[in-house]
Amino acid sequence: MKEKDKTKEDLFPEHEELDHKLANGALKESEYFYRNLFESSLDVIVLIDEAGNVVDINPRGEKLLGYPRSKLLGMNVFENLIIPEDHHIIHKVILEASEGRNSFYNVRYRTKGGEIIHFDGGTEGRPGF
Repeated sequence: MKEKDKTKEDLFPEHEELDHKLANGALKESEYFYRNLFESSLDVIVLIDEAGNVVDINPRGEKLLGYPRSKLLGMNVFENLIIPEDHHIIHKVILEASEGRNSFYNVRYRTKGGEIIHFDGGTEGRPGF
C-alpha cells in the first residue's frame, strides 16, 4: 500500500483512542461545569418529567421549598407543590417544551410550611421532552 493510499487510522492507529479520550474529557468537563452551576445557582432549578415528577432540584429549591432533596425527588408537582389554580400553566409549559418551544411562566408553589411562594420560570423546549 502506498503512503498516499493509507487512511489516518493506518498512519495513526492510536488516533481513534485519542479522539475517544479527548471526547470523554470534554464530556466530564461539561458535566462538572453543569453540576457546579446547578448546585451553586441562587435561582431555583427544578427539572420535571412529562408527568410532573421532580427529576432533579438544586439546593436553592430545597431551601425555599423546605423539603430535603431526597423527599423532593420523585414528588409530583401537581399533587404536592404547585397550587391547583396554577396546574394549567405547568401543563401548558410541559406541552410547549415537548414541542420544542420555549416558555416563560409564573406559578405559585406551596412550601412544606404551607407558605405560598411565586416562581418566575422558563424552559428551553426540547422536542420529545
